[in-house]
Amino acid sequence: LEKAWALFQEMKASGLQPSAFVYGRLMTAFKAAGQWFSTMKTLRKMEEAGVTPNRHVYNIAIDALSKHRKAQKARELFKKMRSEGIEPDVITWNSLIESHFRAGETKKALQTFSSMKLEGFKPSSHTYNILIDYLGRLRLWKDLKSILDDMKNNGLVANTVTYTTLVDVYGQSGRFHDAFECLEMMRTRSTKPEASVYCALANAYARQVRDFSTAYVYNDV
Repeated sequence: LEKAWALFQEMKASGLQPSAFVYGRLMTAFKAAGQWFSTMKTLRKMEEAGVTPNRHVYNIAIDALSKHRKAQKARELFKKMRSEGIEPDVITWNSLIESHFRAGETKKALQTFSSMKLEGFKPSSHTYNILIDYLGRLRLWKDLKSILDDMKNNGLVANTVTYTTLVDVYGQSGRFHDAFECLEMMRTRSTKPEASVYCALANAYARQVRDFSTAYVYNDV
């Protein structure tokens, strides 16, 4: 990362104007390093240099904020890009939805998902997988079922990631009957369960046994 920054500075010092692509690559590097503040600082430097951010650059910044639970800042940047005439895509919406989940704002996450559809954007399989993962972790089973129904009504077929996520959240909550139903559903749809599905189920079982053992020892004491 230090070398990338040094090359960037050398490029500017030589009189070359970095493009939006170059700024985007640098922002991606900062995001990957977990440095959301540096990602945003680079975006500001880009604007100060007179380089107009494009959708890809905004997506990098919003995702960086999302990963660090900066939902409000992500929402503000989302509004800013639209005010500049840059419309979001499904990647932008996904990051914004996840930013609210990560910040513990479940209601806002679901409202953002609804807004996405109302504005004519079609959710992707990844959109639904995000919703399934967080709703399952929160054990909001009614909402999760509604999302699965919505996914089916939109003509999207559950993929391996969807099934793995379902098996994981069901298993972690002790809903093994539902987890095995997912496995059976995969077989009936000629979708061969991958190792990740079985690993998710095995981990859930291990956790249940560990929790039971801990409770047993505690009660015995």
